[in-house]
Amino acid sequence: MIELRYDTRDLEELVDTLQVVPDGLEKATARAINRTLVSTRAYMVKIVCRDYAVKAGDVRRELAIKKANWSTLTGKISGSGSPGIPLVNFVRMRRVPSTRRIKSYVLTRAGYYTRGFDPKIGVPVLVRRDRGKVPAKGVFVARMSSGHVGAFKRVSSMQGNWWQARKKGPDRIREVYGPSPIKILSSDRYDEDIGDFADESMEKNLRSEAAFVLGQMGLR
Repeated sequence: MIELRYDTRDLEELVDTLQVVPDGLEKATARAINRTLVSTRAYMVKIVCRDYAVKAGDVRRELAIKKANWSTLTGKISGSGSPGIPLVNFVRMRRVPSTRRIKSYVLTRAGYYTRGFDPKIGVPVLVRRDRGKVPAKGVFVARMSSGHVGAFKRVSSMQGNWWQARKKGPDRIREVYGPSPIKILSSDRYDEDIGDFADESMEKNLRSEAAFVLGQMGLR
């Protein structure tokens, strides 16, 4: 989560004049924070897309903005609460389903061997641009009956009570997700860049909004 606050004492030359406008200082500050939140989120999307092979819309959907108001004068950019960007968005294959066909043979009831699929090979994914494509082992891409396309993995389950010998139960399929943008952006790698951008934008926006409020009252 990234939080924006601003100390209005940094604009001492405008504060005294804004005080004569009803809620003038609060209006200017809240509007400036909200403008800064939008531009900062756009900057965050830009740097994630620069380093990770993901679409801007997928990152933007993961970053929710909570706007400031006159009473709190605090705004936030936080994660949307999802597990991350679906891994299928990083898969680099031409077709669906995407499990590779290999020379794997299985004995059937008819008494002969047939070629099958082996998900252990996995699918190639491109997550970080500087690392290139890497295999996601055990992952396969499929289209569900609902039409949803995703990257999935089989997960073994166990049956029986703890005091009994446990045995392997039926496999379960779960969707696999890639990195969460808010976790990426919370790393030390981006802290300074984002902080500098937000501070510079906030100062510029606050001056602009203060001038706008004063102009509405004919004081500037």
